[in-house]
Amino acid sequence: MLFREKRMKRKREPSPESTKPRPKKPTPRSKKPTPQPPSPILSPQPNVVAVGSSIYNIAFPRSLNVLPRVSILDCKSHTGWIEAPKLPVELHSFSSSVVDHKIYVAGLDHRLKKNSFQVFDTETRVWDSVSCGGEREEMMFTEKSFSIDGKFHVVTNEEVLAYDPKQGKWDMVGDGMGGIVCSHAYCVIGNVLYSVYEGVFKWYDTERRRWRDLLGLVGLHKISGRREAIRLADYGGKMMVLGISMGYGWFSELFHMEIIRYSFFGLKEALGFAPSWHLWLRYSSFLVLYPTGITSEVGLIYLALPVTTHQDV
Repeated sequence: MLFREKRMKRKREPSPESTKPRPKKPTPRSKKPTPQPPSPILSPQPNVVAVGSSIYNIAFPRSLNVLPRVSILDCKSHTGWIEAPKLPVELHSFSSSVVDHKIYVAGLDHRLKKNSFQVFDTETRVWDSVSCGGEREEMMFTEKSFSIDGKFHVVTNEEVLAYDPKQGKWDMVGDGMGGIVCSHAYCVIGNVLYSVYEGVFKWYDTERRRWRDLLGLVGLHKISGRREAIRLADYGGKMMVLGISMGYGWFSELFHMEIIRYSFFGLKEALGFAPSWHLWLRYSSFLVLYPTGITSEVGLIYLALPVTTHQDV
């Protein structure tokens, strides 16, 4: 018994190694994500231009007494959007384009009914104001501009004006280029202005100052111009055609729904009542028209699959 008690006591005695403090394992620290500047809110008609590897977004203000914000995205560093100096003039209707690494912005101050012309130096990031050209200040700048031949062109309500930065003066281009006013689909590729209107692609001959048909287009589906919303863009020296086809699906379904709905309201306002059959159409036609619209949309997506797969879109 005595031997057994001693043995048990020996087991309870701590060993010298166990008394040594054990090194603590370093707890892994969770890496905090680096805060990224918020992306600018793009308006329905954003003014986005590219200078080198940077993208500049000049956002339309959403309220009065607010200067348009300018944001820059460097596509090389991927540091996110950074804020640049705001446009120094309050404009709610303007357009922008690039000439010699400078951003030219032409717009209209709706409160003063006066044109404004601003230039942003992308190297110094400083805004500078330029005169709009004497008697031409009465012409209202529209939301369309482009740059060819080293000049900034802006479309007005009467004609197209060109500003030469080297000479510092405005010139009238001519009525021939004014055809671009009828179309929102245009772009400049290789110092050539292209446009499409009513499904017809054209390019502008600066020497003869007239539009010419663009020939030799291969692989482009027929564009009627009535049911498509078309936009053109420069894609590395190639023309990119972006569009939304408004086929006989949801477009016709919405069209018929609006006819039924507003004619119903018109009869009730004019006569004080609507026929029973019209009331039935008002609340029952969607049973046929909605499935038709959904089926048409799915069909358009299915028809576009071979094209997107072939072009790796």
